[in-house]
Formats: sequence, structure tokens, C-alpha cells
Amino acid sequence: MKGIKENIKEVINTLLGMSAREVLAYWISQELKEAELYHELYEMSKEGTWDETISRLFYQLYLESLEHAETALKEFNGRFEGALSSPELPPIKVEYLEKKLKGIVYKRNLREILEVLIETEKMTAEIYRRLGSKAEDEEKRTFLWIAKVEEGRYLRLKDVYETLFPE
Repeated sequence: MKGIKENIKEVINTLLGMSAREVLAYWISQELKEAELYHELYEMSKEGTWDETISRLFYQLYLESLEHAETALKEFNGRFEGALSSPELPPIKVEYLEKKLKGIVYKRNLREILEVLIETEKMTAEIYRRLGSKAEDEEKRTFLWIAKVEEGRYLRLKDVYETLFPE
């Protein structure tokens, strides 16, 4: 079984060779998988004596992921004809989040959870930005658009963190 780093490298290399249609389809599927993960974490966070802030955060991220997928699907349908078919690639962001979060969620440590979320969103934005810098034309625009969406979530989570934990 491959590790996360190997999967990330494989996905990056594969994404570079894909069309804008395939990249967008992959990202839509990833946002839906991310929404599933956040909903699962939201349900887990309602168990026991959790800080309500954590539950609200996971629910907001769940809704946001669904919104991203819906926006990307509208973009997809506006640019391309035919059915949406996502390439079979590992879900790098979800895989990374699952590995990092599943171990710390039950600790109920909001600071640590936010740090993982921020790190993941920043990493994802950087990956898509780098892919955009190596691509051309429509693929470049698609990568950079996705990077901008991911960076928006990163900045929002960073603001939440700085509000809750001022240095």
C-alpha cells in the first residue's frame, strides 16, 4: 500500500497530463469526498461532550465543500458537454485529512484540529498553484481557479484560528 506522499506525487504527475475537463471532474469528486469526511467528523463531534465550536466548524466545512462542488459542476456544465466522469486517482486531500484528523478528533483539541485544516488547505492551494504554473491555456486557468478557491478556505480557517487563539 502506498503512503500519502507517494499518492500525492502520483496524483500531481497525473494531473499535469490531464485536460481541464478531467482536472475539474477530479476536483468535483474530491470536494464531494471532502464533504463526506466533514459530515462524518461533524457527526462524530456531536457525540459526547464536545465543544460546540468544533461541531459548527465541521458542519460549515461540510456545507462549503458541497458549495464548491456545486459551483465547480456549474462551471463544468458551462464549459463541457457530456457526462461528468472523474479519473480514478487517490483522493489526496481527503486521505491526508483522514490520516491527520482521525487521530486527534477525539482529543477535542480545537487548536490542533484547526492547525491540521489550515496546513491541508494551504498545501492543496500550493499544489494547484504549482500545477497552474506548469500548465498552459485552459488547464492553467482551471488549476489557478481551483487554487484560488482552496486559498480562500485556507484564509478563512486562518482567520478563525487567529480569532480564537490570538498570539
